[in-house]
Amino acid sequence: MPGTTARPTPPALVALTPGDAEAALDGRLERAVARALEAGLPGLLVREPLLEDGPFLKLASRLREHAERCAVRPWFAIHDRVHLAAELGVNAVHLGGGSLPPYVAREQLPEAIAIGFSSHVDDAPAAWRGADHLFLSPVRTTASKPGAAAIGFEPLAERARASGLPVLALGGLVPGDLARARAHGAVGIAVLSGILLEPDPGRAALRYLAP
Repeated sequence: MPGTTARPTPPALVALTPGDAEAALDGRLERAVARALEAGLPGLLVREPLLEDGPFLKLASRLREHAERCAVRPWFAIHDRVHLAAELGVNAVHLGGGSLPPYVAREQLPEAIAIGFSSHVDDAPAAWRGADHLFLSPVRTTASKPGAAAIGFEPLAERARASGLPVLALGGLVPGDLARARAHGAVGIAVLSGILLEPDPGRAALRYLAP
């Protein structure tokens, strides 16, 4: 069921950081994020599972500073790391299958911080109990989930109806898919490699946001 407290809903486009520890530590990720945010990227999810808490906290703090300099402050979230959410002042924490269950994380987070959950078509509703929004994947075939069959766009509307929660499409999405996802019941899309791994992340973000 949706949370009883109004919490920030993800925007129409969220970029996920790619989880490359070397790029995260040598400044390449920060530069890519800065360019995307400057171009108008409305949402960022920092997911760097290979970093220890110290380097992750330093990186996420710097990325948040870039976000705070934007004329319109973007939605800012971290993956897992429930214990760092309040310190970083995030809008949301995103959880996956190996994370705390959303209802457990809810007990540890300030009421204003939303909880996202990585959903799949075979999930039972109990899996996302306590979540405020869902990411549904893989919509298209994607190298980040080798061997996982693409589900296509039709399940988005079904999951949005069944869950009563905002749903974002994820997995192999390309420019032009935002409108298609929204036409199928999603509030937006999340993109891993198509923005922050591109040579010009700002231009890539604008391609996804184009009507």
